[in-house]
Amino acid sequence: MHTLSLSRFPALLTAGLAALLPLGPAFGQTWEPVPLITAESRAAGVRGGEGCQWPQAIAVEPQQGKRLLFGTDVGGIYRSEDGGLTWQPSNTGLDARGVSAFAFDPANPSRALLVAANSIEEPFHGIYLSTDGGISWKNTQPYGNKGFRDFREQVCFDRTSADQPAKLTRVAYWSAAATKARGPGFFKTENGGATWREIPQTGELLGECILKTHPLKGWIYAGGKNGLYVSRDQGIHFSKVFEIAVTGLDVAAKQPDCVYISTATDVYVSKDSGETFAAISSSRFPPTQHGGVGRLHVSPANPGRMVIENSEGKYNLVRYVTHDGGNTWGRTQFALKQSFIPYNNRQMILAWHPSDPDIAYANGGDFVTRTTDGGKTWAWSNSGNCGLMVGSSFQFNAANPDLVFVPSQDYDGSISSDAGRTWKYIGVSGQHWGGFTYGGYGFSMDRIAAGSRPGWSGKTELRINDGGKIVKTGIELNGIPIGTGDPRDPDIAFLYDYRTADGGKTWTAMAGCAGVLTFDPANPQLLYGAKGPSVLLSKDHGETWVETCRLPKSSVRDIAVDPAHGYLYITSNDGTLYLRSSNSLPEDITRRLPADQFGNRGGYSVATDPVNPSIVYVVRPGNTYAKDTAVVRSTDAGKTWVSLIRSLRLGSGLDGADGGREAMWVRVHPKSRYAYTASNCYGLWRIAPPAQ
Repeated sequence: MHTLSLSRFPALLTAGLAALLPLGPAFGQTWEPVPLITAESRAAGVRGGEGCQWPQAIAVEPQQGKRLLFGTDVGGIYRSEDGGLTWQPSNTGLDARGVSAFAFDPANPSRALLVAANSIEEPFHGIYLSTDGGISWKNTQPYGNKGFRDFREQVCFDRTSADQPAKLTRVAYWSAAATKARGPGFFKTENGGATWREIPQTGELLGECILKTHPLKGWIYAGGKNGLYVSRDQGIHFSKVFEIAVTGLDVAAKQPDCVYISTATDVYVSKDSGETFAAISSSRFPPTQHGGVGRLHVSPANPGRMVIENSEGKYNLVRYVTHDGGNTWGRTQFALKQSFIPYNNRQMILAWHPSDPDIAYANGGDFVTRTTDGGKTWAWSNSGNCGLMVGSSFQFNAANPDLVFVPSQDYDGSISSDAGRTWKYIGVSGQHWGGFTYGGYGFSMDRIAAGSRPGWSGKTELRINDGGKIVKTGIELNGIPIGTGDPRDPDIAFLYDYRTADGGKTWTAMAGCAGVLTFDPANPQLLYGAKGPSVLLSKDHGETWVETCRLPKSSVRDIAVDPAHGYLYITSNDGTLYLRSSNSLPEDITRRLPADQFGNRGGYSVATDPVNPSIVYVVRPGNTYAKDTAVVRSTDAGKTWVSLIRSLRLGSGLDGADGGREAMWVRVHPKSRYAYTASNCYGLWRIAPPAQ
């Protein structure tokens, strides 16, 4: 494809000139996902979606079984309206980064509860309520829980409290985990989740439990490390009915008097609503010497069908299924051909279809799977679940912007030759499960250079993937985690504080420059780099560097060029956004940006539209919360800004998908002019430029 070079035109590009460039789809204000998907899968009609974040909760509405909710540890929520075949992010109003449990209202599938989570405790966690099918959420019971690696079905409705005129189920319960400030708690709502109260003196026994209710009697079952407790009076009194620690608990609607529990070694059933229990005698029951059985799930349509998880060694959680009530068990099988990322063994989350015993949904690693044979085999069913964690940066190839390599903090890296339509999984770690890759540059589809670490931290080594062969150079990278090409010479590129002039075969340390961040699209001989607070300029392909300006505090994180106005936009590591006009000192313009829901402003990455550089994008994630201004845009050279994130607080003129959340890096494709964002655990997204 012939590409017009911006270097052939003056800095102030006219609208008429812009019309000559291939712009792709019509300008619009709709986020578009950029899922990681192979060319073969896309040709087969697969929509794509890589997953990548640790699954913690899944639920299906108990009427028709069409609407589902799926939650991750730190990558938000996804919603399905077609029985789990496709998914879309659904985080509007959710301040938390993750989810540890869901519950649909049995009387109204448009109402749902979730328990918020993240890797740290936050005061805005607790219970959220949705009244529009999971499209938006409101925190109705703030609570400082953590919820990380908490897979309990800990919130549930009491079907017997259904209020048909009000179209809601009034009573629900939540078994809350302990926090640093207090012990576990047990909560109840009597208005469908709008408000909650804690039932006193119950938390130590009933907190941190799995919760179920009897579908006809309204009895509450709470199972956990202290055994199984039952309340026959809606939570006023509880009695202990089973002594052994409970690792799984379920009640099937078709046989409501049957209560099923798992312990570390056995599966038990009660046929008298939990008064007495008997172990199910079974053959081929899984060995339990490595940690034991847990996460029991029983089909509501056919209680003879059950799935359990068994720990059979480190990183070896095996799932077993029975179709005869537990008399015989067999291992489940996975059919994961469509998965872009490697399979990583994770704790099982599972939701059965309410009326079809052949259908259920679960995770299959860091993505969703679906069964149509009652749990015997599970197939990839993850389209739309885009959750890649980039962790550093990405750049379009300077000579061919349709070529782009995206590194990943957990899943090594991927490369595309068609601007993100299809991808090839490629990395530098050499690990079968993924890898920790930060910063990189693609010379071609088969040759990339990137920084590899042994974990989320540690020394970074420059490595090359050359046709699948990984070359460990032994070079320690210590600069800015980014790879950038020279637009005037395809053999010249920069990775962190190193430079190559032969397409990545050999590398030399740069004197005085810690990383090359961008170039002037109107005058490509001008390369911009940084070291500490210094903004650097090179006119000789990066061989030498001079300081062009200096930030008053913190280190340079990113740079964008506006050649039409003679501006530089600069972000720093502390999130400050600076504007340098001509040769003036950088001016702090962070105050111009819209404040997020907690009053914070700032930017991590910045990019200008090379055709109309008055269009500027700034991104910054909340990291410990889901920021509702993670992507902001100016169309008047930085004077005013608007958020591009869907928000109940700010409102948004955006239609379509709930995209762009937790963006941490942004670059604009010079041909299509789409702004591409890479996120902190919410995948890759792009948005077209505004109509001119």
